[in-house]
Formats: sequence, structure tokens, C-alpha cells
Amino acid sequence: MGSIPIRLRLVTSVGKPFMGMIIQRLVVPAVAALAGMAAIVCGAMYHRAPVSWQEVQEQEREEEVTKTIRVPVPFGPGGGSSPWGKSFITQKVKVIEKVKRPVLVTRVEDMPEPAMIREMTVGGIALGSGGLWRTYRPDEPPPLLCPS
Repeated sequence: MGSIPIRLRLVTSVGKPFMGMIIQRLVVPAVAALAGMAAIVCGAMYHRAPVSWQEVQEQEREEEVTKTIRVPVPFGPGGGSSPWGKSFITQKVKVIEKVKRPVLVTRVEDMPEPAMIREMTVGGIALGSGGLWRTYRPDEPPPLLCPS
């Protein structure tokens, strides 16, 4: 008798070929996971958000200031000197001078996503009116522990 060749074909219980099941169950989720990780990495590298903070600075400006000056009068009203000493006339004079005044200045910084996440974790950034606000100035040391 002759032998009959038997072709074995791996078939799942549903009737689909085995390779189709491998592609469907392993490759598609793996590609989706890799695409998701790539999106997270790209977002973390390129996404930036504005973070504001306020600080008090002394700014020097030229302002017109009214000053009162005393001008000595060499002779008193009657032509002679005053019996109480020198006579003075007070005058108000407008003078332009440089004045230093404290001014509240709002600064804005574009912060990358990983730095923002770290700052929010330790309480260095809070959500306020108009967006994200830094709770300390950049020249101060940042908070070290989580506020909660």
C-alpha cells in the first residue's frame, strides 16, 4: 500500500490559522504599546508650558517731584536782618530726579514637561488664576518635600 501524505495545519479552536492569531494577539498590541511610548517621549521632550512668578524689584525712574526749599534772605523785611537770626523764604520747586520704587513684576518662563511634573510633586508649582504659578522665586531654594 502506498502512504497518503498528510498535511498538518495548525488551527486554533475557532478555525483561524495559528499565524493569524500570533499577529492578532502579539504584534498589534506590541506596536500600539511602542507607539504610545514614543508619543509619551516626544510629548515629554517637546511639550513646554508657561509658568509665571512674581517678584518685587526696585526700579529706578525719573519722576517730577515737588520739593520745598528754603532760600535765605540776606536782609529782613525792613531792610535789616531779622532779630531771630537769618530770614528764609520757602518755595516749592519742581525737580526731576531719579526715584527708586518697589514694583511687582510678573515673569514668565517656558518650562519643559518633566521639570514641571517634578515641581508640582514637591509643591513648587500651583494652579492659580490665569495658569500655573511658581510658589517660590528662582533664586530661592525650591521646596524639598511634598506638601501633602
